[in-house]
Amino acid sequence: MYRVLIVDDEYASRETLKCIIDWNSIGFEEPVCVNSGKKALLEVEKGLFDVIITDIEMPGMDGLELISKIKEINEKQRFVIISCHERFDYARSAIKLGVKDYIIKDLVTSEELYLLMMDIISDVDNSPNKPFLNSDLDNGEIMPRLLELHPGLDKGQESLKTQTFQNTRQMYISMMVVVDSYGKHKAAYGTYQWLVLINSFLSELHKNKLPVINVAEGQFLIVMQIDGNPSMLNMFNSMIQHANFIRMLSKKVGITSISIGISNASNNFEKLSELFKQASKACEMRVLLGLNRNIAYSTIVNKCRTFDKKILDQKIKHLKQLLYTRNQECIPLINSLYSVNLMDGFMEINYFKYLNNRLFSLAQGYVELNLDQGNTYLRENILDFSQVENLETVKEMKDFFIKMFNMFLDYDKCPNGEHGNLVDRAKNFIENNYDKNISLNDIAEEMKVHKGYLCRLFKEQTGENLMHYIINKKIDKAKELLSQTPMRLCDISSSLGFTTLQYFCFVFKKYTDLSPHEYKKAVEDGTMHL
Repeated sequence: MYRVLIVDDEYASRETLKCIIDWNSIGFEEPVCVNSGKKALLEVEKGLFDVIITDIEMPGMDGLELISKIKEINEKQRFVIISCHERFDYARSAIKLGVKDYIIKDLVTSEELYLLMMDIISDVDNSPNKPFLNSDLDNGEIMPRLLELHPGLDKGQESLKTQTFQNTRQMYISMMVVVDSYGKHKAAYGTYQWLVLINSFLSELHKNKLPVINVAEGQFLIVMQIDGNPSMLNMFNSMIQHANFIRMLSKKVGITSISIGISNASNNFEKLSELFKQASKACEMRVLLGLNRNIAYSTIVNKCRTFDKKILDQKIKHLKQLLYTRNQECIPLINSLYSVNLMDGFMEINYFKYLNNRLFSLAQGYVELNLDQGNTYLRENILDFSQVENLETVKEMKDFFIKMFNMFLDYDKCPNGEHGNLVDRAKNFIENNYDKNISLNDIAEEMKVHKGYLCRLFKEQTGENLMHYIINKKIDKAKELLSQTPMRLCDISSSLGFTTLQYFCFVFKKYTDLSPHEYKKAVEDGTMHL
């Protein structure tokens, strides 16, 4: 039997989770319930749990601290967060700790909890056994019907009469399988190698006699028959088994992350079109619920009601058009994409991660098609996804892409050969501002380019590190003031934008091998030639 620990300081919440499903029916012992993080830690020290469901905001030891402490005991411990519409920063911290599953306290249903626990059990068992695939489902019957249901596929196909099967022991489900971060991986692997992987995955699906059509790049529609046992749990279990079998096939060929939307079940083949729409809608919710997971349509009814992925897709398509036509309106559009107010911090962080992926893929495609092949820096440094993954706040994400897109727009404004003017502009800015505590960020913002791009360009054209150039300017001015004025060291230091006198003296000696006092004395003694 599996063991589950429920941690919440609210009695009503603990009792709801304890009673909303029949834990024994899915192989769990009666849940252990505690009202604080400290008590939960004591229970874990007594014996390990397969799943720990915990609230975040609790008096004393909160959920994040509890997760951190338990991870020290068992690094692989599986957690589910009870989210009470948590803030973005809470959600980000939980994800950093390795938590990917959550339920919203006032919206959780028995179906959602059943499916989540079954999914976790399947993951814990790590058993990629092939589920029973019904041999009565003839690909020759279903494939033409699938082609009819998806516009644009095999338009020459002659319309076939729909067959209806009334075998109540068998039910139909539709699954929409989407390869996550398709554009990013395509650019990383190279188009040819990535298509080899995708075709290998498709081949594995065909080899296992799964009725499948490729509805778009990296998107597959699959229809299956599952056992129509009246037990809801048996149907749920069959859905999860089939989804995880498909997941196993993707990993076999080297595709590590796929999202699977699962429709409701029906014993009427006439409803295949409706099942397709349900699976598609469920898979769209990966934007808010997270990538690389199974998402059942029945569990999203009360969630994400105001979110429409089609609107997001339209905005990103419009952004691409604006960028490719060098239209400055793409900048306020990026700003609006990051100005969303979703109902929960976990949904927000998943949305922003998905948006970052889409914008990065758009930038990769733009660079490959529009910028000269000699500009290797853009490909090797600016288009480095690790920079995106390290962004902490929504503002940092938004500013990162606004800078990137501004850089594209500025690059395109310059005729070939005029990018050297950027270095001249940077030098002029430094000349007029070296007496301030200017940073690389300050210069890059003034130039409206990414600081990494500016540093590389400056080095290529001058042979000098940009930061060293700024400091040398300051040191040259300091030498002039030391030799030609009676100014005190503290006044010289502050006039050149150094934060402290100690730091000024340290930098001066590092660059001249003399302290400011030694330099001034050498000038006065005539041993230093200016």
